[in-house]
Parts: sequence; structure tokens; C-alpha cells
Amino acid sequence: MVLITKDDLLEFLQQHVTLGMMAYAARTQAVHVATKLEKAGIYPLPLGAKFSKIYERTPQIEKLFCPGCIS
Repeated sequence: MVLITKDDLLEFLQQHVTLGMMAYAARTQAVHVATKLEKAGIYPLPLGAKFSKIYERTPQIEKLFCPGCIS
């Protein structure tokens, strides 16, 4: 494990979004969001089953949720 700066974290979150963040924005369970993303052909980064699901931020993802709500 490594400590990162707040600026590095903010930069990462400008380019990526977690399944939990999207579920929070949609006010629903993560399994529902994951299903919606899969149906739209959007898949998480291949990090392995032990890790959180992280997606690249794209206009397509932003359109699935209210703009600016994923934070």
C-alpha cells in the first residue's frame, strides 16, 4: 500500500468512477447499477474479483446518471 496525495486522488476521480459512487448517485443498490452498465456494454477495469469495480469516466456513463451527480 502507498499513501497518495489529495491532488492525485482528485485527478484519479476525474478520470474514473467506482460502482459505489454510481450507486449512490442513482440512489439504488450497486447490483442494479452494474446490470445497467453491463446492458449498455460498459465494463469495469480488469482488476480482479477482490477489488472494487472501477470504471473509466466516459460521456456514456455520465448520461446514465444525472450530469454532475457522480461525485
